[in-house]
Amino acid sequence: MATGRALQILLAEDDDAARALVAKALRRLGHRVTDVATGTELRAMLGLDCGAASFAADVLIADIRMPGASGLNILYELHALGVRLPVILMSAIATQDVVSYAERLGALAVLRKPFELEVLPDLLARVEDSR
Repeated sequence: MATGRALQILLAEDDDAARALVAKALRRLGHRVTDVATGTELRAMLGLDCGAASFAADVLIADIRMPGASGLNILYELHALGVRLPVILMSAIATQDVVSYAERLGALAVLRKPFELEVLPDLLARVEDSR
């Protein structure tokens, strides 16, 4: 089932199987997905290693715990730069404090793993509606 307009989604997840599963679900919804496996790759893709966000994505979906940089660190950097990129974080270990902090930094949602892939269309519809 496709949502409205196709979104450009940047997906960062260090678990290969989880990344492939989420990417496949997003593509089935009709979205374009660029995926990376580490926080280091994510920082480079976003241009944060140069001090400015430059990747043209409509939404970032990132694991909180990854090698190189956490999704939470990336969210903080984007927030500090004033970048208004919708961010959905995923984590198997997110405490309420982490969730609250992520929300204060502007995260659209924090999904606790494992999560049902059926939550993605509604979250992405919120991104589409805000554009």
